[in-house]
Amino acid sequence: MSKLLKTAAENAGEAIADGRTRRASLKQKICRVPTYQKIADEVVGDFKQGVPLSRMAEKFGCSSPTVKKAIDFWYQSRDLPVPTTGDYRKQMKQNAFEWDQAGMPLKTIAEKCGVSDVLVRTWLKEEYVESGLEAPDRRKRRHLNN
Repeated sequence: MSKLLKTAAENAGEAIADGRTRRASLKQKICRVPTYQKIADEVVGDFKQGVPLSRMAEKFGCSSPTVKKAIDFWYQSRDLPVPTTGDYRKQMKQNAFEWDQAGMPLKTIAEKCGVSDVLVRTWLKEEYVESGLEAPDRRKRRHLNN
């Protein structure tokens, strides 16, 4: 194939460019759009709703790092600050606090956040302290009567 290209270039009076140089000059170096770019808009929509990364990965049939890369790509392509893991955790804590205020059970909150109920209890304890509100007593009634 290269012999054919060389012959064609010589007949046309053109010099053959080195493939590496040509590829380096391309703006988009890959022909196929990566998965993280394809799913970025939908992932960010779920991310803003507080869907856990692991659940998004299951939904889109990819890994959690791919979901994280899609979120990073979406924010970077719009020149917005990329949310860190700490920002994500803070958002999850706030969601858990709002759901708790609405009367949602701890197990349901834990399932929605994709974490254990122990972690949800810790988050809620921190959120109640920060807000200055008194945390509800989560013990069962029968234990309080004894």
